[in-house]
Amino acid sequence: MARMKNDKGEELYFNDATKNGKQVWVLKGIGDTLIIGRDRQKRKSRIFTQYAQAEAYLNRHGFKTSYYWDRVRAAKAEAVKAGTAN
Repeated sequence: MARMKNDKGEELYFNDATKNGKQVWVLKGIGDTLIIGRDRQKRKSRIFTQYAQAEAYLNRHGFKTSYYWDRVRAAKAEAVKAGTAN
């Protein structure tokens, strides 16, 4: 599950899932973030049946991967390597 953020500070989760035997891509807003639906409705989540559609939505709204969790994992790995891990 990728956590993504745009320049406005909005965050969402981007995940793939299986629905009715088909692969779909799910966007789920975090906190007050609303996802714009097909007819401009404001929703907490949205499902795309094609990856290209989900990718276009993310690009259109300026979402990029949040590297926060990667930095947290790297810091923990460094602490383990140095022998100072909890």
